[in-house]
Amino acid sequence: MNVRKFAAVIFAVSVALVIAPVFAHGDSIGGPTCGTCNGATFTLTYNPDPIASTATTQTFDFEYTVNVAGFNAAANGTQLYLEAIALKPASSVLDPSTLLSAPGAIGNWTNPLITGTLNSDACSDTSGDAFACTQASSLGSFNGFTVGQSKTFTFDLAITVATGTIAAFDSSIKAEFVNANGTKVGSLLSEHIDAPEPSSALFLGLTLPGVALVARRRIRS
Repeated sequence: MNVRKFAAVIFAVSVALVIAPVFAHGDSIGGPTCGTCNGATFTLTYNPDPIASTATTQTFDFEYTVNVAGFNAAANGTQLYLEAIALKPASSVLDPSTLLSAPGAIGNWTNPLITGTLNSDACSDTSGDAFACTQASSLGSFNGFTVGQSKTFTFDLAITVATGTIAAFDSSIKAEFVNANGTKVGSLLSEHIDAPEPSSALFLGLTLPGVALVARRRIRS
């Protein structure tokens, strides 16, 4: 590849990185060392650039995934369902928060309720600190899995918080699994997780245009 073509490729990649939403690498918890994870793996990432803001609030885009490959709270072959998840990414979670995508379709889930937390009756607890909580409207293939199966459920949520409250907060996540009768199975997930801001991706997006500039200068020299 000659220098001119190299510069063009670098420029195109750098523009894509700058324009595309930048999500943090995020943090994952799970496995046998996590007391309430039931062997599953939970990952949280977010875009540190607010998608909306007011004088006192900011709304961020969060991605919360649940991988049930290692689920161990029931025997292999058991049919279970992920009934609800909840997220508290800042010291205060405010209305409005919105479900942007969810397993199956958004219509299969309630739009996030700002509730106290998630309990064995899903998003019904209105006491304590507020979580953004969403639950399935039914039990079906969209939220079902067979224990021993590798399957990932992904939720994309726009969550509104008070300005400045997300920077140094240790996020809290919850999840509830049930059987076909709607009875809770295993522990109710209740864990803390980090959602660190991206560094290498942003650095790459900022430095690649500089590389392209150097390449263009070499062409002209």
